[in-house]
Amino acid sequence: MKKKASLGLLVFTLLLLTSPAPASNLGRVRMKVVEVVAGDTLRVEWKGREETLLLLGVDSPPAQWGPALLRGARSLKIDPRTLLKMGMEARRFVQNLIRPDGWVYVEFDWIKRDPQGRLMGYVYVRGGMLNALLLEKGYARARLSFPFPMRPKKDWILSLFPYLERKARGARLGLWRYGRF
Repeated sequence: MKKKASLGLLVFTLLLLTSPAPASNLGRVRMKVVEVVAGDTLRVEWKGREETLLLLGVDSPPAQWGPALLRGARSLKIDPRTLLKMGMEARRFVQNLIRPDGWVYVEFDWIKRDPQGRLMGYVYVRGGMLNALLLEKGYARARLSFPFPMRPKKDWILSLFPYLERKARGARLGLWRYGRF
């Protein structure tokens, strides 16, 4: 009986995440998107300043050539050009959801910035929570280690994000069709 209740709660939560963000967006901050840097990174305008915003709980490949791309390719044992192609594909997925001059709503967790001073949060677009959409469609991996808060405000994220990743990986959606990333 408990298993059915847990599954029901998970399905309900999934429906909430993939439904449009509520009109009130209570507790969320409205930000203008300046640029989609990568699948998991945006440049936003907030409080009159341009800031880097990392999507909490997700990790997508880099979308530009550099040391992070080379480190990632080495650790995954794949060609850097393939990883770059994957990163650009994840960025295009996000660009299709967010126009460069568009607005998003951001919800912060307990920790608002990472050690480098970048903002971290859950981003809401018309299709729901962008962080969850990236996982659901296979354009990111769940990243529940630092800088992700150990006890997120939304406890269900700790179980939902890995579930969405496993589901996308099993169906070989998005970047999972390349094998691993």
